[in-house]
Amino acid sequence: MKAYLDEKEKPYQVQYVEEDKFCGTCGGIRLMKEQLKHTFFVSNCDVLLDIDYFELLRFHQINQNEITVVTSLKHVQIPYGVIELEEGGKILKLSEKPSLNYNMSTGIYVMEPSVINSIPQNQMFHMTDLMNKLLAEKRKVGAYPVMSKSWQDMGELSAMRRMIDTIQDM
Repeated sequence: MKAYLDEKEKPYQVQYVEEDKFCGTCGGIRLMKEQLKHTFFVSNCDVLLDIDYFELLRFHQINQNEITVVTSLKHVQIPYGVIELEEGGKILKLSEKPSLNYNMSTGIYVMEPSVINSIPQNQMFHMTDLMNKLLAEKRKVGAYPVMSKSWQDMGELSAMRRMIDTIQDM
């Protein structure tokens, strides 16, 4: 990412912060405590999201969230019969190839500087750890749902190929 951004002529300034050791999906944010004095965006580097970021920011501010996570509804089809058991192996329920719906984190977040002190220094800490910590403290964590077609994740080879095609079409 650094090599790519450094070779491009750009109308903005990029400041890099590098971890001495990997500290999870949000541990590195703590390293930017002095620079992050206003609402900021965090994005995993393997996702594409086609949304209006101004609307996302406005939603975050109107709802007065400390973190807003962009979510996308994902339909998951289980290709097998599912058996629910109770203790001793007794079958409670059988479901033939059930389908489930989940709100997935897209890896895009809007955050307030107030959350940075909740991230431990120099230790493994994931975004889910931070959100669970804030929720346990009754702090405001919200979701901004988007259409599934707006979000692409490169977690699987087929998805990576689709993402490459999308980028090439831009």
